[in-house]
Amino acid sequence: MYSHPFHDPNEDHPFIVLSSSIANDKENTFVGVMITTSDHYKDEFSFPVSSAMFEKPLRKEPCHVRMHLITTGLDECKGATVNRMKKQYFDQLMRSIDCQY
Repeated sequence: MYSHPFHDPNEDHPFIVLSSSIANDKENTFVGVMITTSDHYKDEFSFPVSSAMFEKPLRKEPCHVRMHLITTGLDECKGATVNRMKKQYFDQLMRSIDCQY
């Protein structure tokens, strides 16, 4: 999980990187999905996430991934890892987005 650099600089806006580190390093960009705590977006495009799915507790809960808000970012976030999603949950997220990796 990273904090998006193109959002309000006074507020963290986390996202989960979907692309592989090899591709990220080669292209100096990444592909990710946004995370929100807003309840009014709970729909078929939401993937609920909790602290149990990550190596460290989340800063806010409840929250969910907005699976259709796929974004690209520049290499500016490299080294800005805030948290890591556990593999089994990352795999579930990727299947929900219907990504083959």
